[in-house]
Amino acid sequence: MIGWKVGYLTGSAKLMHAVSKAHQFLVFTTAPNLQRSVVFELKQDDSYSDRLNDSMRGKRDRLSGALSKIPDVEPELFNRLRFAKQDQVLDDAASRLAAHFS
Repeated sequence: MIGWKVGYLTGSAKLMHAVSKAHQFLVFTTAPNLQRSVVFELKQDDSYSDRLNDSMRGKRDRLSGALSKIPDVEPELFNRLRFAKQDQVLDDAASRLAAHFS
């Protein structure tokens, strides 16, 4: 089953103080649908990850190429946009940014 992680810890005040400092950097939650996607990918063969990597690289390069033509814009600042599923979304974003910075 995929879902929430629940737990607890008890200890001396000194130990708990140290644990609470580390806790903020170690404990996190992941949305259930993200957990499902990780399970899905782990069940695939290596070619799935290779294709996904190639696809993301292509989107990064497409967006970076378009943004590199805009003066005073650093393409790497917009890398999060490359996760758009459709190339048209990337092209529209690049056009809007070009208009904004022109």
